[in-house]
Amino acid sequence: MRMIFEGRAMLRLKIREIAEQQGISCRQLARRSGLAALSVRRYWRDPGAHIRTDTLAILAHTLGVSPLALLDDVPSRDAETLQSVSVLDD
Repeated sequence: MRMIFEGRAMLRLKIREIAEQQGISCRQLARRSGLAALSVRRYWRDPGAHIRTDTLAILAHTLGVSPLALLDDVPSRDAETLQSVSVLDD
């Protein structure tokens, strides 16, 4: 399954927001999720980063939320400041 949102709808990742609300740092999230620290840091710092559905699911499970809770619509005026998010599942 491959969902590309380029040019159709803009989404942004809310990983950092949700983790910080729970008092979880980027380093803690990487360690708890078992994902590479560099990958988690990329999603943490870049809300427009491309992310695979399995990675999104792991982060959501680690944070105790649904995968959709980690995604947010970007208003059209703000969309220009973010690259499009591609959710990939190979």
